[in-house]
Amino acid sequence: MRRSAQSAIDDVESSSLVDEKPNSDKTENSVVPGTKRHNIFHTILQSSLPPQEKTQKRLGQEGVVAIAAGGETCGRMMSNALYYVLANKERVMPLLQQELLSVMPTPDTQPELKSLEQLPYLVRTTIPPHPCFLHNLFPSPSNTPSPQQTAIIRETLRLSALLTSRLPLVAPTQTLQYKSYVIPPGNAISMSLRHILHDPDIFESPMEFKPERWLKTNPDLERINRFYVPFSRGTRGCIGIKYVSVHDGGGSNV
Repeated sequence: MRRSAQSAIDDVESSSLVDEKPNSDKTENSVVPGTKRHNIFHTILQSSLPPQEKTQKRLGQEGVVAIAAGGETCGRMMSNALYYVLANKERVMPLLQQELLSVMPTPDTQPELKSLEQLPYLVRTTIPPHPCFLHNLFPSPSNTPSPQQTAIIRETLRLSALLTSRLPLVAPTQTLQYKSYVIPPGNAISMSLRHILHDPDIFESPMEFKPERWLKTNPDLERINRFYVPFSRGTRGCIGIKYVSVHDGGGSNV
């Protein structure tokens, strides 16, 4: 990954782009001669960021993050989803195939995203705010829209969340209180996402792949929705949730 990032950096730095000023007449999405397309490195180098944020080392770090977080995570999630569907093909495949045939009568049919969103088994469900103490202590802005995902993708992420470690948050100067507990400033607070997503007190048969648990026909849907945390929650929740919702929640899951 670092070699790929470095190759792109060298390509950008060998062009006249590095000499461009932030107020250049070039449009933001202009393509530099000798390069294939405008990418993240062009954007950074054209920005008003300070010089130390445009070094090869810094750009290389951004490239690795973009490749790992923007590509490998979605690829792994789709691989896991395919495995779970095939591993449960007697129960999952018939309904999935029946619904897909309603919008894809032939293999070369390209259904619109809107049509896919209307399929009950792949119906999009909104992820509500999380009630755990981390969300209460670090709430998201009220104007942040709730992302949406399909039942199969939600169940895949619940079973095999890509991040299994704790995500610590620290309030440097603020004293936090959760029920009767007082948390002094500077203390790390975290939770294990995997333990929540596999908790049998929250999810019935937690190690079974059951996309139907996320359908509106499940009377327990509202309660389990509150504990859906593969991306964590709050202001420091993973911003990739919106990318997954669009990239994997549309035609990609076909």
